[in-house]
Amino acid sequence: ERLISLNGKELSASEREKEDKRVQKQVEEIIKQQQKEKQKKEEREARGEKAKDKDDDDITILDFLRISEITSVRREMFRGHEVIAFDFEPRKGFKAKNRAEDIINKLAGTIWVDEAAQQIARLEARLTDSFKIGGGVLASIGSSTAFAFEQEKIDGQLWMPSFGEANISARVMLLAKFNRSMER
Repeated sequence: ERLISLNGKELSASEREKEDKRVQKQVEEIIKQQQKEKQKKEEREARGEKAKDKDDDDITILDFLRISEITSVRREMFRGHEVIAFDFEPRKGFKAKNRAEDIINKLAGTIWVDEAAQQIARLEARLTDSFKIGGGVLASIGSSTAFAFEQEKIDGQLWMPSFGEANISARVMLLAKFNRSMER
């Protein structure tokens, strides 16, 4: 993220320069971290180790479609573009291999896909069952949790997130309950 204005006023030249330097530094740190992780992974593979790393919880759209049961495929208009919309729900009998697959298998909702760009224009999902972390002792995310996400093409070239909303109901450490709504 990059700050371009503050309280409706554009940043001054010196403020823009300072913000550009901050963003550049963050990008460089991310690249360094990714290179370190890649190097560590290659070293593990060279030693013949098959260690579980955070990539095991990365989910692609293909994984999402494999995990979910797809229903009600149709064509709709979304923001003036024709899209393919389809509903999804948990696939019965699916055995999750990791936490990410377990979460996906508890979601139901609708996805709108821009067919020409082959990009998701909007995703709405809600949990169909609570999701427990540490057997529910550490945390439990309630079945009333829902979220929506949109992205759009910027300058006819790049798809970027344009909207995000989440309504989260959770209990932490068997003690604290909270309900939060976030919009971005």
